[in-house]
Amino acid sequence: MEDERSRLARLDQSPVPTALIHEGMFVYANPAFLRLLGYDSFTELQAQPVLDLVPERYGDRLRAHLAAAAGVERAARQLPQVKVSLLRRDGSGLMAILTSHRSRFEGEETVELRVRTEQDTRLRRRLLRLPWKLYLSIVVLALMIVAPNVLLLRLNINNAPRVYLPVDAPSVRIDDRLRETFPSDQVLLMLFEGVALYSDGFLEALDGLARKLEGNPLIDKVMTVTTQDHIGGSDDGFS
Repeated sequence: MEDERSRLARLDQSPVPTALIHEGMFVYANPAFLRLLGYDSFTELQAQPVLDLVPERYGDRLRAHLAAAAGVERAARQLPQVKVSLLRRDGSGLMAILTSHRSRFEGEETVELRVRTEQDTRLRRRLLRLPWKLYLSIVVLALMIVAPNVLLLRLNINNAPRVYLPVDAPSVRIDDRLRETFPSDQVLLMLFEGVALYSDGFLEALDGLARKLEGNPLIDKVMTVTTQDHIGGSDDGFS
């Protein structure tokens, strides 16, 4: 039962119009099948003879197709097909190709019927007729897009000489000697969050903290909104 529920759930999500026929009557149709024929729900189609969905001149052809499909498993190399005109709910005709095989539904023998319209067939033929060079170009383009992204995972962006130069390179040796006397700069970032961060009281307190930190002999420069350089336009400059 679990397998059947999973199968029906998969058919419900399938874009291929599919229906199950038991003794010539509809017992299941997925949403794609209902949309194709203009039905709102399966209750409008339930227990309806499948022969009612084709004009009378296609009746014998469809009957023979279903009889042949009842004896063919889904895994067969070639499944029975037939071209018929399906009647939509509004009475209009729709030329379609039916592909069917034997199936089961709620313990009963059924025929699973899939529908392809002529429009689907034309699109498939159009794709198959495209030159092989086009498909090759698409594959090459995909590789050109994907491959560099894979290599970027190993990319290390760093302008330190020791990253891309050997340890005995003159520039690396000079840098090492310089760092013995002049170590690398250390930067400390202080971030604040809260309300009224640009109020007079907060800015005055922040400026006082900056001035106090600048008095420390180990600190070269403190940058805040009150101590950083500002660029402004002159009276006779651009507006």
